[in-house]
Amino acid sequence: MIKHIFIPQSGFNIAFEHAKKIDWDHAYSILNCKTIEVAQARWNGENYSMLCDEDGLSNKSENLKATKAYHDYWLWYNKEHPEDARSELDIIRRIIKGHVILHKD
Repeated sequence: MIKHIFIPQSGFNIAFEHAKKIDWDHAYSILNCKTIEVAQARWNGENYSMLCDEDGLSNKSENLKATKAYHDYWLWYNKEHPEDARSELDIIRRIIKGHVILHKD
Protein backbone atom coordinates (compact mmCIF):
# COMPACT_ATOMS: atom_id res chain seq x y z
CA MET A 1 0.00 0.00 0.00
CA ILE A 2 1.18 3.51 -0.84
CA LYS A 3 0.51 6.45 1.46
CA HIS A 4 -1.06 9.53 -0.11
CA ILE A 5 -1.89 12.82 1.55
CA PHE A 6 -3.98 15.46 -0.18
CA ILE A 7 -3.46 18.98 1.16
CA PRO A 8 -5.80 21.53 -0.43
CA GLN A 9 -4.78 25.16 -0.14
CA SER A 10 -7.48 25.58 2.52
CA GLY A 11 -5.24 23.61 4.88
CA PHE A 12 -7.47 20.63 5.59
CA ASN A 13 -5.69 17.37 4.76
CA ILE A 14 -6.80 13.88 3.85
CA ALA A 15 -4.52 10.85 4.27
CA PHE A 16 -5.24 7.50 2.66
CA GLU A 17 -3.48 4.37 1.45
CA HIS A 18 -3.94 2.86 -1.97
CA ALA A 19 -2.51 -0.15 -3.78
CA LYS A 20 -1.03 2.06 -6.54
CA LYS A 21 0.62 5.45 -6.89
CA ILE A 22 -1.68 8.19 -8.05
CA ASP A 23 -1.61 8.36 -11.85
CA TRP A 24 -0.76 11.59 -13.68
CA ASP A 25 -4.25 12.09 -15.16
CA HIS A 26 -5.79 12.09 -11.69
CA ALA A 27 -3.02 14.29 -10.29
CA TYR A 28 -3.55 16.92 -13.01
CA SER A 29 -7.28 17.08 -12.30
CA ILE A 30 -6.88 17.12 -8.50
CA LEU A 31 -4.25 19.85 -8.63
CA ASN A 32 -6.15 21.70 -11.36
CA CYS A 33 -3.01 22.35 -13.40
CA LYS A 34 -1.24 21.49 -16.66
CA THR A 35 2.32 21.12 -15.39
CA ILE A 36 3.24 19.26 -12.19
CA GLU A 37 6.42 19.91 -10.27
CA VAL A 38 7.80 17.07 -8.18
CA ALA A 39 9.39 18.35 -4.97
CA GLN A 40 10.15 16.90 -1.55
CA ALA A 41 8.27 17.25 1.72
CA ARG A 42 8.46 16.03 5.29
CA TRP A 43 5.16 15.21 7.02
CA ASN A 44 4.82 13.74 10.52
CA GLY A 45 8.49 12.77 10.56
CA GLU A 46 8.41 10.96 7.20
CA ASN A 47 9.75 12.00 3.78
CA TYR A 48 7.39 12.21 0.80
CA SER A 49 7.40 13.24 -2.82
CA MET A 50 5.28 16.35 -3.29
CA LEU A 51 3.25 16.94 -6.44
CA CYS A 52 2.36 20.60 -6.89
CA ASP A 53 1.37 23.07 -9.61
CA GLU A 54 4.46 24.36 -11.40
CA ASP A 55 2.88 26.87 -13.80
CA GLY A 56 0.02 28.51 -11.92
CA LEU A 57 1.83 29.43 -8.74
CA SER A 58 1.36 33.18 -9.06
CA ASN A 59 -2.45 33.16 -9.18
CA LYS A 60 -3.12 30.71 -6.34
CA SER A 61 -3.17 31.15 -2.58
CA GLU A 62 -0.32 29.98 -0.39
CA ASN A 63 -0.73 26.50 1.01
CA LEU A 64 0.66 26.97 4.52
CA LYS A 65 0.83 23.27 5.43
CA ALA A 66 2.51 22.32 2.14
CA THR A 67 4.99 25.18 2.50
CA LYS A 68 5.84 24.00 6.02
CA ALA A 69 6.27 20.41 4.78
CA TYR A 70 8.63 21.63 2.04
CA HIS A 71 10.66 23.73 4.50
CA ASP A 72 10.76 20.86 7.02
CA TYR A 73 12.17 18.49 4.40
CA TRP A 74 15.00 20.78 3.33
CA LEU A 75 15.90 21.85 6.85
CA TRP A 76 16.01 18.13 7.82
CA TYR A 77 18.09 17.40 4.70
CA ASN A 78 20.61 20.11 5.65
CA LYS A 79 21.11 18.48 9.06
CA GLU A 80 21.44 14.98 7.57
CA HIS A 81 23.70 16.04 4.67
CA PRO A 82 25.70 19.12 5.77
CA GLU A 83 28.17 18.57 2.92
CA ASP A 84 25.34 19.22 0.44
CA ALA A 85 23.39 21.82 2.45
CA ARG A 86 21.26 24.47 0.78
CA SER A 87 21.02 28.04 1.98
CA GLU A 88 18.35 28.32 4.69
CA LEU A 89 17.31 31.67 3.23
CA ASP A 90 16.67 30.03 -0.15
CA ILE A 91 14.64 27.28 1.56
CA ILE A 92 12.50 29.67 3.59
CA ARG A 93 11.83 31.91 0.57
CA ARG A 94 10.14 29.06 -1.28
CA ILE A 95 6.34 29.20 -0.93
CA ILE A 96 4.06 26.41 -2.16
CA LYS A 97 0.75 27.56 -3.61
CA GLY A 98 -2.39 25.70 -4.60
CA HIS A 99 -3.37 22.11 -3.86
CA VAL A 100 -0.68 19.49 -3.17
CA ILE A 101 -0.47 15.70 -3.17
CA LEU A 102 2.15 13.94 -1.07
CA HIS A 103 2.96 10.32 -1.81
CA LYS A 104 5.36 7.90 -0.26
CA ASP A 105 7.24 5.74 -2.75
